[in-house]
Amino acid sequence: MGRLFGTFGVRGVVGEDLTEDLARRLGLAFGTYLGGDAEVLIGGDTRTSTDTLKDALAAGLTAAGCDVTDVGVAPTPAVQYLVEAEGFDAGAVVTASHNPPEFNGIKLLGPDGCGLSKEAEREIERIYFEEDGERVGWRSVGERTRAPELLNGFVDAVLDYVGDFDGEGLRVVVDAANGAGATITPRLLSELGVEVVSVNAHPDGRFPGREPEPSEENLRETMSMVRASDADFGMAHDGDADRLILITGDGQFVPGDYSLALLSAWALEEGKGRQIVTPVSSSMCVQEVAEEHGGEVIWTKVGEPVVVEELKRADDPALGGEENGGIIYPDFHLSRNGIITALLICRLVAEEGSLSDLLARIPRYHLHKTGVECPDDLKPRVMEEVESLVEEEREDVEDVITIDGVKLVYEDGWVLIRPSGTEPLIRVFGEARDEDTAVRRVEKWRRRVREIVRNLQG
Repeated sequence: MGRLFGTFGVRGVVGEDLTEDLARRLGLAFGTYLGGDAEVLIGGDTRTSTDTLKDALAAGLTAAGCDVTDVGVAPTPAVQYLVEAEGFDAGAVVTASHNPPEFNGIKLLGPDGCGLSKEAEREIERIYFEEDGERVGWRSVGERTRAPELLNGFVDAVLDYVGDFDGEGLRVVVDAANGAGATITPRLLSELGVEVVSVNAHPDGRFPGREPEPSEENLRETMSMVRASDADFGMAHDGDADRLILITGDGQFVPGDYSLALLSAWALEEGKGRQIVTPVSSSMCVQEVAEEHGGEVIWTKVGEPVVVEELKRADDPALGGEENGGIIYPDFHLSRNGIITALLICRLVAEEGSLSDLLARIPRYHLHKTGVECPDDLKPRVMEEVESLVEEEREDVEDVITIDGVKLVYEDGWVLIRPSGTEPLIRVFGEARDEDTAVRRVEKWRRRVREIVRNLQG
C-alpha cells in the first residue's frame, strides 16, 4: 500500500505530486471513512491552486454523502478552532503553510479540530489506494454551502482570549506574507489602537512580496522596513498564519524560541498551567524561563502533531510550541495560532515595556546549525553508532536525551544529532552561551558523524 500522509496531511507540488484528481479521491476516501453522513468544514489559504483543490476535495466528500461547509479563505488555526467550536464532525484545510507557491497541501481534521491519528490516516490510505470509496446514490449526495461569516466566531473568540488592552502609541510593522492572515491580524491590531504598517497585506497566492516561510533570509526587506518606519517592532506570519516571527525595533530577527520563552513566562504567570511542551530542538532559554516561573518543560519529538498529542496527555499544560514561531494555547485550542501570538505580544509590550526590554529578560544562547549528507537507508545504523559513541565519551555531558535523535545536554547548552525526515541528511546543531563554544561542540560532532557515514559506506 502506498503512502499519502506526511507529518501533518498531504503535501506536494501542484500538478505533479498534488492534483485535483488526488484531492477528489482523497475526499471520497475521507468521506467513506467518516461513514458518509458527516458534516465537514473546509477552508484554505490564498494559493492560486487552493480553490481548485478545495472544489475537488468537496466533490469527493459530497459524493460520499457528506455535507460540506466552506468557510473560504481562512487561517489554519481558524478552521481548526471552528471545527470543534461549531460542532462539525470533521474538517479539512487546503494549505501548504510555509512552502513556496508551487506547493499546496490538504490537512484532514477530526472533530476536535486536530490532525487525525496515524491509525485513521492508514485506514484512509487503504480506502484511497484500494479504490474502496463508497459513492452514495443521487438522493443522498451531500450539500455544499459557503459560510465565510463563521470566521467572525473565531475572531470574537481570539479577542476574548487575549483580553482588552489599549494599543494606542504602538507602531508595529505587520508582514502577512500575502497569506490567510492578511485580512485578520492587521485589522484586529488596528481595532485595538495599534498603528499598523502593513506589508504584503493583500491576499495573493503567488506570494509576490516574499516566500511564505518567515525565515531570517526571507524577512530581510521587512527587517529594513521596521528600521525605516521607526516602528516599535515588527512581526511576520507564514502563509496560513499559524506561526509568527518577531523583529526588534532596530530590525533584528528574533528566533521563535524567544517568543516561545516570552509567552511561556506569560502563561505561567497567568496560571494557565505549569507544563510547557516543546520539541528537543528548542532552546534551553525556554527551560530556564519555565523553571524560573515555577514550571517545567516536557520535551517531545520534532513536529506539531507530536506536541499536540503530548499536550493532550499532560496533567497541567500551560503552553506548547516550537522554535519556528508556532505556539499552541491549549486553553483556547490545540493548534498553532499566530494571530493570538501577534495580539498577545502587542498586549505585553503595551502593558510592560518595549519588546527589547521583554527579550532582555530571556537568557541568550548562540545557535549553530550544520549537517552531514547521509543516504536514507544508512540513517538508522548511523544513529546506532552515534549512541554508542556518546556512551563511550560522556566528557562533560550532563544528560543524554534520545526522544528524537541524540541530544547531548551540557551545563551551558546542547548538541542534537538527528536524521532529517525530508532530506538525505543527518542534522547536527546545537547552542551554547557563547558562539565559540557552540561552534566547537557542533563541529566536533559533525566530524564524528561524517566519519561514521564514511566508514559505513566503505
